[in-house]
Amino acid sequence: MKLRKYILLFALMTAASWAGVSVEIQNVVLNTDLDAGTLDIYMINQSGCSYCTDNTYNNQSDCVLYGDDGNASWVFDNIMSEADCVGVGDWFNGEVGGFQFELFDITITDATSPSGFVVSTTSSIILGFSFTGATIPAGEGILTTVSFSDYEGSDICFGTNLENNVISDAIGGSVSTEWGDSSSSTASDGARDGDGVAD
Repeated sequence: MKLRKYILLFALMTAASWAGVSVEIQNVVLNTDLDAGTLDIYMINQSGCSYCTDNTYNNQSDCVLYGDDGNASWVFDNIMSEADCVGVGDWFNGEVGGFQFELFDITITDATSPSGFVVSTTSSIILGFSFTGATIPAGEGILTTVSFSDYEGSDICFGTNLENNVISDAIGGSVSTEWGDSSSSTASDGARDGDGVAD
């Protein structure tokens, strides 16, 4: 009986994750002066249903604050069908229509754009959108490669301000997103000379 209970719990945890989109900082590569370089923003976006474990609530803020006396969770289920999600939660088809995020402890100098998108940068913010309504289909891969300068030698982190860090769906609605941990590079891992091989 206990084994069956643990198998069921494992199956539920495998099916339900926290967000339809997750992004993380990968492949931080510094130049030989160790003050500038590039990094990749890697994204996984999947279709599924976001809902509250207390079915009394159908939005994330009320779910977390009031559901099951503050013990409820807002979960993402990538196995539930769109038909089953109707009336239970919010369906996300996996398509990303735009993105904006902050990166700290560097100065952003440039960023690549996904096909059909335009990317605009400031020294700390990257904004990506489409004039034609293009979307990034469900899947996983590099969202953008960021060039930077003024690396301070500490961890490079996403911002935490929800107004400046958002992934949107095809119609501009905010998508529940997991923002990955900070990332750093060291001279032995990231410094490259003219042959492109780490020193």
